[in-house]
Amino acid sequence: MATGRELPHGFREALLAARRILASSHELVRKGVIDTESEILVIEAFRKTGGKLLSRAELYSRLDDRYPEPAAQLLLTWAGARAEGRILQHLTEIQVFLDHEYETSPDTLVPRPETEFLVTVATEALRKEGAAPELGLELGLGTGVISIELLARFSRLRMLATELMPRAHAIASRNAERILGPSWKARLRVLRPKGPLEALEPFRPLVGEESGNTRADFLISNPPYLTRGDAIDDEVREQEPPAALFAPEQDPEHFYRRMAEQGPQLLRPGGFAFLELPHERAVGIQKIFKISGWDARILQDLAGRDRVLSARLPSGAPPRRAGYS
Repeated sequence: MATGRELPHGFREALLAARRILASSHELVRKGVIDTESEILVIEAFRKTGGKLLSRAELYSRLDDRYPEPAAQLLLTWAGARAEGRILQHLTEIQVFLDHEYETSPDTLVPRPETEFLVTVATEALRKEGAAPELGLELGLGTGVISIELLARFSRLRMLATELMPRAHAIASRNAERILGPSWKARLRVLRPKGPLEALEPFRPLVGEESGNTRADFLISNPPYLTRGDAIDDEVREQEPPAALFAPEQDPEHFYRRMAEQGPQLLRPGGFAFLELPHERAVGIQKIFKISGWDARILQDLAGRDRVLSARLPSGAPPRRAGYS
C-alpha cells in the first residue's frame, strides 16, 4: 500500500500525481515517456481494481470523475516503483502487441516493437505465397506473441514452439487460450528443450527428414542474441530473464548458426526463416545463412537499423505432407 503521499480523488488528480512521481526519475524524463506511462498506469490501476478498461480518449473524458481509492493506492505504489526503475510491464503485467493484449511477467521477455516488425515481415511474405502456411516452427516461445499472432492471421496454420522455462510456458498458454479460444491446444504445441543451448533438436521427432512426417513451411524466432558488451538499458539487463536475452558468451551466433545449418532438414523446399537480429552482427549472420545455401536478405526497422533476416531455401519438388502427433 502507498504511504507518505495523499491519495488522488479524481482522474485528473490521479494523472497529475502519476506524472509528478514519474518525473522524479531522470531516466524516464530523458526517455520522454512521462505522459504516456502516466496514462497507462492510471488506466491499468483502475482496471486492476475492478474498473473497466478505458481507452485514452475515455480517460480524458473522465478527468472530473471520482477515481476509486483502491485504484489510487495501487497507482501510487506502481508509480513509485516505476520511478525507482521497475519495468512498467512487470508492474501492470500487460503489454499490447500488434492486434492483441498479452499477459507478461518477469519470467518472460517484454514484447517489443522490433518483434512486431518481425511478425509483420513474416505475415507479408507468407501471404504472398500461393498456398496458406500449414505448419510453422518457433524457437523460444516466451509470452507467445509471435506464434499467437501468426495463428490469428492464418486459419489453417499450426505451430510447434520450444520453451525452456515452465513459467513462460504457462503464461503463453493463458495468452493462447484467451486470444485463440478453445481450439488453441490443437493449433499450438509447446516442446521443452533438454538444455538452454538446444535449438531445433526438439522438433526432429515430429518434423522433417528424420521423423518421416511433414516438413514445416517456415521457422521464426527472436532468439537470445545480446552479448554482455552490447549497449543495454540497465533495467533490461537487471530485470529481464538472462536466458531470453544473452547468447552464449563464446559464440554469439550460436542459435543463428544452428538454424542456418539444420533448418533445411526441417523445412520444405522453398521454406522460410524469419529471424530478429542484433544490428551490430546482422551482416555476419546473413553470411552464415548464405554459406548454408539460403537466399538471405536483411530488412531495416523504422529506426533504420538492420533488424530482421528474411531467408528462403531453394525451391524443389514438394515433399509429402502429413500431420504431426
